[in-house]
Amino acid sequence: MNQLILPLKSIFLATTGINKKVLKSFLFYLLSCLILLGLISILIISNEDTFKIWFLNYIFPKSWQLPIEIVIKFLLKSITRDILINGIVTFTFMIVSILLFPIKEKLSATYEVENELIDDPIKELPLFMQGLEEVKLLLVYLTAQMMIFWIGYQSAWMLKKLALVLSYVFLFTTFSTDFIAPVLQRHGRYYSQIVKTLLKNPLLTLFFGALLAVPSLVVTHLIVDVWDWKLAYAVIGIFSFSIIFIVLSVLAGTRMGALIFNQTDLIKRPNKAYQLIGWPALLLLFSLNCVVFARLGASFHHKSQFLKLKYTYVHNSFDLASFNLRSIFQGKLGGSIKFIIEIENPTEFNFEIEKNRLTLEHNNNIIASSSISPMVIKSKSVKLVPIEVESKMNLSSLKFNKDLLKSWSIVLYFKIMENFEFPLRILN
Repeated sequence: MNQLILPLKSIFLATTGINKKVLKSFLFYLLSCLILLGLISILIISNEDTFKIWFLNYIFPKSWQLPIEIVIKFLLKSITRDILINGIVTFTFMIVSILLFPIKEKLSATYEVENELIDDPIKELPLFMQGLEEVKLLLVYLTAQMMIFWIGYQSAWMLKKLALVLSYVFLFTTFSTDFIAPVLQRHGRYYSQIVKTLLKNPLLTLFFGALLAVPSLVVTHLIVDVWDWKLAYAVIGIFSFSIIFIVLSVLAGTRMGALIFNQTDLIKRPNKAYQLIGWPALLLLFSLNCVVFARLGASFHHKSQFLKLKYTYVHNSFDLASFNLRSIFQGKLGGSIKFIIEIENPTEFNFEIEKNRLTLEHNNNIIASSSISPMVIKSKSVKLVPIEVESKMNLSSLKFNKDLLKSWSIVLYFKIMENFEFPLRILN
């Protein structure tokens, strides 16, 4: 019960003890947030149309006249809404925390000293160690975000729900850590001690983080609903509201850090053996994720020019391979189609299709599958490409019941690394 009372207590106390020195630091931090987010808003809004035009020119041929707003809204709404909004809020808080860290630290220190919150001398870590601690924490944050992405991208609905829950847990935990840590670090505490203390108080950590983050999440949802993805209004509304909570969160986090300070005395840093095993393992996991994301980005880039290529069918090249007709009575059908296409790539980028398969699924059961032969078309070149489309159908796994018209999906799997296929859900 105390873990739920302390967050409420810290937020209530954050509105007290604001003398002239604290108020001066408070207003300076508030002004700095206004200037920073104001400049970002101006930069985003002033370049909104330029970005939209660049994006559409990158994907679509110039001869295609498509309503820009419709395309942008479709792409935005195809992303999981909660995860996107979590990302907007997290980005706002992270950009302020990173770029205005010295000013946030000054406000927290002034508030602590003026209110005599901790009866312990200030003994900050050496500057090099502070930088190393921030790099380690950033490494943990990025690795966790990438792992949540992979969990949520699986087809199983339970894993999707798990990823959504983990995204909220991660968001609330990072909020608590970012605003509680400064006061504890000023007294010689390392992130490993701070995080272990927070993990020993999970309800406190999540509830305090939720109290700081949920108001911004709710307002972001409302702004997106009211202005229907109109970027200019959404950015100004989200940033304006977030500024108030960012500044108040510094004071609340300082109070909370002071309330749990004595608990950190009992927490020791991990021994050398754990550090020698843990950090290289985390670095390896981070590196592997970076490699996979880099390959994924390159793969999408090589396919992005698909609509800009010029295709010409070569006459008399069509060949329909034999199908096993007797297998139809068993609910199965398979065969292949072969033909030749002349493909011209007028773009600046190479076009590539790796090993792939396209599946039609019902309740995660594969009903039909096909694949197209891999190809590479160099930039500014013309190539005759033999195409072979292999298809298989298995109607025996289809259940004819009341759920027949539900839970259909079309998934394109393409091989971006050895033994690794990435699923792109075309229809779900």
